[in-house]
Amino acid sequence: MRWFLALVMLILLHVDGKSQCDSLLQAASSAGGFRVAYLAQNGVDTLYQSADEWAPKYAFNYEADSSYSTWMFGEFLLNRRKLMLGEWCMKRVVNYDSGTTVAVANWTAAEMRQRSVTRPFLAYSGDTLQFYRTISWLDKATMALSYDFYVNQNGISYSVELVSSASGSRIALLDTCSFATTTATRKPSLYSWYPMASRVRYVLPITFDSTNVFIRVNTWTSGASPHPFTRYDGLGPMRSAIELSSSQWRSYSDSVQANIVQAGSVTCSITVGTTSNPLGMLVGHGQVSGLDRLSVVDIYGATHWTSACPLLTNPTHVALGQGLYIVVGNSGGQVICTKSIIIQ
Repeated sequence: MRWFLALVMLILLHVDGKSQCDSLLQAASSAGGFRVAYLAQNGVDTLYQSADEWAPKYAFNYEADSSYSTWMFGEFLLNRRKLMLGEWCMKRVVNYDSGTTVAVANWTAAEMRQRSVTRPFLAYSGDTLQFYRTISWLDKATMALSYDFYVNQNGISYSVELVSSASGSRIALLDTCSFATTTATRKPSLYSWYPMASRVRYVLPITFDSTNVFIRVNTWTSGASPHPFTRYDGLGPMRSAIELSSSQWRSYSDSVQANIVQAGSVTCSITVGTTSNPLGMLVGHGQVSGLDRLSVVDIYGATHWTSACPLLTNPTHVALGQGLYIVVGNSGGQVICTKSIIIQ
């Protein structure tokens, strides 16, 4: 007997009151024998695709002063076998009022982190974990992808971690990205392990003892008046292979990176490195750099160190605790470039 699974693709995020909160749709994408039908406005099937090529996803959205940021996480795999998401309801948008079209805190920040997870699964040493994630933001004025303009009075960040089901403690950090508070410069200041579109892989080490685990996506905000993240639960085609090879995503990632590293005409020659004893970093600059000041800030916008250039000792040791930091190079009061570093 042939089975058919009909799904209507969502173009805009919305709530229609018919969210599917059971796991049937997720299971159908892995069971085999199901097909997805794309429906035209008149309800006629126009195109079929195997449901095996679809996977559930979380899409987190944040509205800043100048932009709408979207972080999408999908295609969670264990050795190429799909993982199911927990607390997932098809077409649901959490923390969003469709009547006022603004973010509302239906879930607290802690609840959002606790409920943005995969289903638990048994993992062994040598297993490969994988997921696909994209980072992007739209300029509010043009509603087009932006890479060189960003204003946000609050810092936002995420982390993806492998967690023990038994203890709830982190086993490994799989991915992370942080956007620092940005107002005067109107330029993005971010730290990211990978390009804007990336397929993240992690191989469990040989020392790993087999146990039940799950993957959790944490979102964080900081600042005087942060907004809540919204989360959209969807099911869509597994397009990572296509998107990662597309010129559009490669160009966007390159443009973001170029804007972060070189935001002006002055040559940026900041050098950074970590130290373990004492814990911190070494900060240096080229002899002919055009920079007149270096600063070290954290992802919440707090300044931990600043010094005029040229440095008396080049490089200079800066004592810091564990965390994500951004070294900022200034010239004439303007941010020229940044370097990001994680101290563990």
